[in-house]
Amino acid sequence: MSSTIETVRICQECGKKFTARTTKTRFCTLRCNRRNYKKRERDAKVKKSEKETVEKRQIPTANLGAKAYLSVKDACQLLTISRTTLWRLIGDKKIKSVKLGRRVVIARHSIDKLFI
Repeated sequence: MSSTIETVRICQECGKKFTARTTKTRFCTLRCNRRNYKKRERDAKVKKSEKETVEKRQIPTANLGAKAYLSVKDACQLLTISRTTLWRLIGDKKIKSVKLGRRVVIARHSIDKLFI
């Protein structure tokens, strides 16, 4: 399908003026078209990755609210503090913990008492 239409357009990638032969042409060259495609694909991957990261961060804290006993890692996530700070609170007897073999378990109510 040949066309005699010639319109002056501005390339969406480089911003230069060019003569388009169809009404749907958006780029001046194949090179600009490929660059824009790669940019859109890269942006889509970054957006997808950011969305997954946000979802992964929100899921653990939502599930921690229902647990009666927490591990050190879970308690750190719930309180948004570092492991060192949590161990300092345990050492200062502000948070009660129980050692089960090698594992340290913290009762949820002892964390709730910090804020009362």
